Amino acid sequence: MQSTSPQRAKDVFLRIGLSLGKAGLKRLPSHDYLPSFGDWGCWLAWQRDEPVTSMRARLATSATLHDELRYLTKDKLATVFAFGKRQLEPRHGLIANTKLRPVLIRYDHRGFVRSQ
Repeated sequence: MQSTSPQRAKDVFLRIGLSLGKAGLKRLPSHDYLPSFGDWGCWLAWQRDEPVTSMRARLATSATLHDELRYLTKDKLATVFAFGKRQLEPRHGLIANTKLRPVLIRYDHRGFVRSQ
């Protein structure tokens, strides 16, 4: 799931992950540098009972990358799951985004206005 910039809108990025967890999904944060957007994040989410550490290891060491891929390599794939020190720590308490309490839009606006 595309999830905004973990650098410029950290609270939004983390709240999306929290919301996926509250929905009962296992989740794994990832990010990469996109020339048009900078550091951009995504969450991988699944329902199976596979632990996060197992999924991270399986994705990072995947033996089946298609030759047609122009950008993605095994080395690159391993880096998208690596975050800097305290990059995934919230600045303050997090509240999950829900249909009845849609908090993301407020935090998304704050994150991008503050970082400009």
